[in-house]
Amino acid sequence: MLAALGMTACVAPLTTAVMTSVDATHVGLASGFNSAVARIAGLIATALLGFVFARQGSAQSFLIGFRSAALIGAASAALAAASAALLIDPKAGRARRI
Repeated sequence: MLAALGMTACVAPLTTAVMTSVDATHVGLASGFNSAVARIAGLIATALLGFVFARQGSAQSFLIGFRSAALIGAASAALAAASAALLIDPKAGRARRI
């Protein structure tokens, strides 16, 4: 439930930020790139989940695997947030809307 709420709160604003931060001539490219990155992230998340289940020899090893996967996921999310903060120009979207 928490993951669904987080995705609901993030996906639409992220897509809007991507689409409004590029020139109108590059919207298709930005949409495709956004979609490709989302698919790659899904594959990485699936691989991390497989890593957790592969370490399921005991409850302790499951927790170690889960902790590792959660830390990798959190680091990836932080890296994505930092990239967005540094690379998306907020003025570009506002200038086009005016």
